[in-house]
Amino acid sequence: MYLTYLFLMQGILQRRVMYSVVIVMTISSFGSALWQALFSIYLEELGISYVNIGLSTSILFMLPAVLALPAGIMSDIMNKKGLMVLALTANGFIVFLLPLAKNIEILIALILLYGFLSGLSVQSAISLVAYASTATYRATAFAIYYFAIQISSTLGTFMSGPLIEYYGYDILYLLASISYFISAALAWIIMPSLGLPKSNTKLYENLNRLGKILKERRLRLLIITVILHDLSVFIAMPFTALFAKDILSLDKSKISAILGIRNASLMMTQIASGRLADMFGGGTLLTMHIMLTSALNVAYGLSNTLADAVIIMVISGFVFSLDMPARRALISLCAPEDLIATINGVADTMVGIFAILTPILGGYLWQMGYKREVFIVSGLCNLMALPFVIILSLEERRRSKQYTSVQGNVNISYQ
Repeated sequence: MYLTYLFLMQGILQRRVMYSVVIVMTISSFGSALWQALFSIYLEELGISYVNIGLSTSILFMLPAVLALPAGIMSDIMNKKGLMVLALTANGFIVFLLPLAKNIEILIALILLYGFLSGLSVQSAISLVAYASTATYRATAFAIYYFAIQISSTLGTFMSGPLIEYYGYDILYLLASISYFISAALAWIIMPSLGLPKSNTKLYENLNRLGKILKERRLRLLIITVILHDLSVFIAMPFTALFAKDILSLDKSKISAILGIRNASLMMTQIASGRLADMFGGGTLLTMHIMLTSALNVAYGLSNTLADAVIIMVISGFVFSLDMPARRALISLCAPEDLIATINGVADTMVGIFAILTPILGGYLWQMGYKREVFIVSGLCNLMALPFVIILSLEERRRSKQYTSVQGNVNISYQ
C-alpha cells in the first residue's frame, strides 16, 4: 500500500524545497524524540514537584505554539533558510546545556528559549510544505511531512529508554545536540534560498488582511475546536510516561517501547490519513480524532497491564494521525499563500495560550493521588470540542458541494 504513496510523493514533491525541509526536520526530530520522550521521568528524578513537571512539560511542548504568531510573521517576511539554520544551531547549544541545569528556574529559562526557536523552525517548515503543494493535495503533503519526521521520532523514542539504562540521561542530550547541529548544517547546504513569493505589502497591510481572514467562519470554528481539544489533551499528556512507571510498574525501556509503538503506528497510518482528509474533508477526520481521543484517554486511565497499554498505544497512533494533516490543510486553505505561516501562527498561538497552563491541573490531581483520574478528566473535557468540529465538518461539506465544479482550486484570496 505504501508503494502507492511513494509514487504519490513523487508527484507532490515537485519542488526541491520540499525534499530539503523533510530531510532537515527529520534529523532534528530524531534528536527531539531522544530527550523529550522520558523528560517527565527525568524531572521526577531531579526532585521536581509534579505541578512543576506539568508546567515544564507544557512549556516544552506548547510554548512553540504560544509564540507561533511572531514566529509565523517572521517566517513570512524573512529568509526561511536563515531562520531554520539559526534556530536549529541555537537549539543544539541549549539542549547540550540542559543536563547542567539542576533547578527549575534555569530549566524553565532554557526551555522557554528552546520553545521560541522551535517555533521559528516549525513555522518555516509548515509554510514551505504549503508552498510546495497544491491545494488539492495539501493534506497529503502535510501527511508526508509528518510521516517523515515520525520515522525519526519513532527511532529516537525507542532508543531513549535503553540508552538511559545503559549510559544515563547525559547521552540523550549529547546525541540530541549533535542531531540539531547536523540538521542546521544540512539546512545551510541543501535548502534552496527560496520561500514564499515576496510580497510588496507592508506589515500593517498584512495585519489588516489578517483581521479579515480571521472573520472567516471555518477558521473561527477550527480555532475553537482545536483550543478545546488541545487544552483537554494537555491535562494528561505530560503524565503518560509517569503513569506507565508508577501505575503500570514498567521500566524505562518498556516505557520508551510503548511510546515508540504509538509513534510507529502513527507513522504507518500518517499518509493514509492525509489522503483520507483530501478525499473526505479535514473536518470529518478531526471529528473522528476527537471522539476516539476521548475514549482512548479514559481507557488508558483505566488500564492495568503492559498488554492494555500496548493495545491502547497502537490504536492511539492511528487516531493521532487523523489530526495534524487535516488541521494544517484546513488552516492553509483559509489563507492566501503569502500569509500561510502567519495564519498557522495565529491559530497555534491562540491554542497555546489556552492550553499551556492546563497541565498544572493534571499536576495537582497527580500530586493529590488522583493519577488515573488525570486521564479520565482529560478524556471527558475533550468532548467539549465535539459540537464545534461537527459544525465545521458540515460547513466544509457545504462549501465542497458549492465548489465541486472547480478543478485545481487555489487558496482563497482575501485581498
